[in-house]
Amino acid sequence: MSIETSQSAAVDEEVVDDDAVDRLIAEMTLAQKTAQLVGLWAGARRDDNAAPMQDQLIADGMHVDEGGPAIADALLGVTSPSGRLPVQMPRPGTPQPGSYLAPKLGSLTGVSSADPTPWHPFGHGLGYTTFVRDGLSVAETRVAVDGVVEAEITVRNAGDREGADVLQVYASDPAAQVVRPLRQLVAFHKVLLAPAEAQTWRVRIPAAAFAFTGVAGHRIVEPGRIVLRVAADSADEGQTIEIDLIGDVQRVDAIADEPVWERRG
Repeated sequence: MSIETSQSAAVDEEVVDDDAVDRLIAEMTLAQKTAQLVGLWAGARRDDNAAPMQDQLIADGMHVDEGGPAIADALLGVTSPSGRLPVQMPRPGTPQPGSYLAPKLGSLTGVSSADPTPWHPFGHGLGYTTFVRDGLSVAETRVAVDGVVEAEITVRNAGDREGADVLQVYASDPAAQVVRPLRQLVAFHKVLLAPAEAQTWRVRIPAAAFAFTGVAGHRIVEPGRIVLRVAADSADEGQTIEIDLIGDVQRVDAIADEPVWERRG
């Protein structure tokens, strides 16, 4: 079965019969036996009602001249997808979907019946292999507020195909002077691995990456506990380790330097 759409249909959402598309996807879902139903998210239209019925979703935000061949290569296994979501994808009916940078009350809690859990979280992405991340460690568990955190992590390709993983390091500040997000991305790095290959990477993260706007309206790094997490995406539990920032409150007037990644093994 093939589905063809004109360029105008891709540009003008009004010419697409959403109900007809939903019915077609539902019929394909009921009819399929062993096949994988793949949806395409390209441009402005993404069907929240049909999306949960699809086994996989290809996100193609810039579908231009080479978009078709690129999608075909991904579907046929010529290339292994390795992109990660820069936003969260809300579930159908999700109340007030927002950024992954949310405090505790911005997630599912017993305080409210509203469930903002996304369909796919920030940083999510699939390919044709799987990865195992372990061995998270830090050089020092006590770091000055104007110092640098050094962490190491090992990642292994657990599949039988070459693939690229994106190492994502999140930070949590559980006791800041203002409410902070549960997790905030502070470093990331794409790593290409052959089947069964393992690599160890060290990342140097300036303490300024943990800065936030304090009650006085200034960007600061304050002493206290920081939880580092290496995970597959912003919702993954991953591996965690705690460090303590020590010293006096440090005012930050410039953007933190980029994290530096170095392969160690």
